[in-house]
Amino acid sequence: MSTELTQTKLNLLPIITDNSFFAETKNDIDLKYAQSIIGDIIYFNWKHDGLDESISGKVLDILENKLRVYINYVFMLDEDLEDASYTKDNPYITDIPITDISNVFVSNDYIKMSWENIPDDYNGKIYEITNIHDNKIIALAYNCDTYLYIAFKIDSDNIKTYKYPISLIKCMQEL
Repeated sequence: MSTELTQTKLNLLPIITDNSFFAETKNDIDLKYAQSIIGDIIYFNWKHDGLDESISGKVLDILENKLRVYINYVFMLDEDLEDASYTKDNPYITDIPITDISNVFVSNDYIKMSWENIPDDYNGKIYEITNIHDNKIIALAYNCDTYLYIAFKIDSDNIKTYKYPISLIKCMQEL
């Protein structure tokens, strides 16, 4: 899509005045907070190997100031999760120092196989996107992996981009 066409589409976006679509995050976590989220599913930024990766996972335990997290938990199939041998020596279960975790939000509600809610031809189109809490946003969708990349207008002169977890998207309606 051309830059000119993209800018034209971005200009069509309404200004977002309600931030309820976005979850509030906890920027830094301490040991007390880490203990309080054991058993929860979290979305967070993980600093490792020179990256700052946005990821999801289920917090299994805390050991020596490290969260034991089953990363990408929300994308596993039920039959895999029910198989005890699947968790033994599983490369998706990792211990992450709490100092390497930021922008945490807890959401034990999510949609399994959520990638099925993303239209095949979403790229460069404007959608009304509804999350699992029935909050909505109108945004330009432009990339998708485990997160949907969106652009939206915060005022008449500023566009913001955001990576939103697809496991929290209930539906997308093209406008």
